Amino acid sequence: MVDWESLSQVLAVNVSMLQEQAVRILIETELSRLDHEEIELIQKYHLLSSVDLEQALQSRIVPEHPSWEDLIRWEAIEDRRKALKELLRNMSVMNS
Repeated sequence: MVDWESLSQVLAVNVSMLQEQAVRILIETELSRLDHEEIELIQKYHLLSSVDLEQALQSRIVPEHPSWEDLIRWEAIEDRRKALKELLRNMSVMNS
């Protein structure tokens, strides 16, 4: 468990600012991880989005397996990225 009070004293930052920065870094780290996952899918299929992959599947340009699983994964990545970016926007608005 983090002792926020002690950490804030060592870093000379108030606790709420420290916690906010920690959350922001956690979100940005997760966004970076999602970017890497998406880049792997872009390289694998030479497509730019889950919509493109879905169209390729429907047109039978790519094989169904493992493309359907990758499509589900890609959509989850896009949904999670959207939710995390919304959290960052809300954090920025709250601090304005």
